[in-house]
Amino acid sequence: MSRNGLVTASAAIVLALSAVDRAPAQDAVKIGLILPMTGQQASTGRQIDAAVRLYVQQNGANVAGKKVEVILKDDGAVPDNTKRLAQELIVNDKVAFIAGFGVTPAALAAAPLATQAKVPEVIMAAGTSIITERSPYIVRTSFTLPQSSVIIADWAVKNGIRKVVSIVSDYAPGIDSETSFKERFTAVGGQLVEAIRVPFQNPDFAPFLQRARDAQPDAIFVFVPSGQGGAFVKQFAERGLDKAGIKLIGPGDVTDDDLLNGMGDAVIGAVTAHLYSAAHPSDINKAFVAAFKKANAGMRPNFMAVGGYDGMHLIYAALKKTNGATWRGRARAGRSRSIRKRATSCRTFTSARSRRSATSSTTSSSRPSRPSKIRPKPRRSNLRGPGHLRASPLPLWESVASCQRKRATSRVRGFPFFVSPDPSPGSELRSEPPSPTRGEDNRVCRSAVEHPSGEGAAC
Repeated sequence: MSRNGLVTASAAIVLALSAVDRAPAQDAVKIGLILPMTGQQASTGRQIDAAVRLYVQQNGANVAGKKVEVILKDDGAVPDNTKRLAQELIVNDKVAFIAGFGVTPAALAAAPLATQAKVPEVIMAAGTSIITERSPYIVRTSFTLPQSSVIIADWAVKNGIRKVVSIVSDYAPGIDSETSFKERFTAVGGQLVEAIRVPFQNPDFAPFLQRARDAQPDAIFVFVPSGQGGAFVKQFAERGLDKAGIKLIGPGDVTDDDLLNGMGDAVIGAVTAHLYSAAHPSDINKAFVAAFKKANAGMRPNFMAVGGYDGMHLIYAALKKTNGATWRGRARAGRSRSIRKRATSCRTFTSARSRRSATSSTTSSSRPSRPSKIRPKPRRSNLRGPGHLRASPLPLWESVASCQRKRATSRVRGFPFFVSPDPSPGSELRSEPPSPTRGEDNRVCRSAVEHPSGEGAAC
């Protein structure tokens, strides 16, 4: 990632951490690292995890006076797992950052949680363009597919390639790379003969390669996730496409540095464009590659490792700017003040009731007592729309114990933030609301973004 890009992303995280008044930060800053450590994308997880450990080793486990603790979770590149793990990290482990995300569906699954909890989400791998638009708390230190796809389109036309068949994985990054390549390639005079999409999970490329060969193109443009490139290149050679004079081109995910040696001679002649190569001759890259290999038993770093290393650098830079303060520390302080305020209000109402009862017994002892007919004053709940009225949760005749008990049930169970009536997008949760949001059956709402309209809260 460029220096200017890191500065911009660091500023974005600083703004997220400084969105509220400063409060004492936690003693440890926890980072939830969600990666595919198993499955087809295990190479991605292994590379990023190794890069994160290397950065902490080189720069220390303390920043701005706070200890940095990295909690690694394996989602297997399954979005449902990613969402569950992100929620566990935010709610149970109280992380200040969530990071990693080996594939786009995983990054998108965690985006609503980052928005609700106001926790920065640092994308270290996933490359679809739209990811950063899904939450104001997302920053990225990896890449986007158009960066590479547009470059290889220019190269293809300049080198006499006029007819191309594209083969991409049928999910967001594949479609992103196909679209950006097609737009550029056709704009400069090329022709996309056919666009083929293959299953994301467990693909068998053989029938799709045969279909591409039948179209007799000059080249095949391919995008598959990092980790699947070796299988594609092997089947490309087995089908004899290289012998038929069809060139293999694409973004650098195909010729992943981590897996390149295992591809054998079949990969010779392939041309890819990407943001990083372990063979880059700069002094800083030579030092990085040497340190990475030494720390990881000779494993060669790839572009995913660079995204993980830069991601940790970004988090450290943001913490230095905020002197270790995070939203998590502010939320904790806000909840403490809210609890004290509720206890004080309970005592105040109870004291008022006691004084009123004492006065009544002194001046009206001759009159027979009768039950109170005071009705609780109804008020409008946080649910948007007319007609949602319910009784006040704090009648005057409650004791201190019952008052505090009822008020305690107002907290959103299992999630450290509250639903707010603020109608602005991305501001659904805050730490100290005027009252909780409940449904008609008195259930506490878990999220204000579950409403079908996307505007209000619903249980």
